[in-house]
Amino acid sequence: MSERWARAALTAYRYAGAVAYPLIGPYVAWRASRGKEDRARRRERYGVAGRPRPEGPVIWIHAASVGETIAVVPLVE
Repeated sequence: MSERWARAALTAYRYAGAVAYPLIGPYVAWRASRGKEDRARRRERYGVAGRPRPEGPVIWIHAASVGETIAVVPLVE
């Protein structure tokens, strides 16, 4: 992939994000009005944590699917 193509793709991605951003709020509000979103957790869509960070060191474990979640349970325990 050439640098010029990568730069153009990144620019297009940024413009698409800028265009979509104002539509996210009304879309989430519409989903919440139909019971598909929890209104109390709406701010999480914008990166605002729903809970305060616990004291001490924190280890984050990411599991993208149900199978990965099941596989990581023994590690967590």
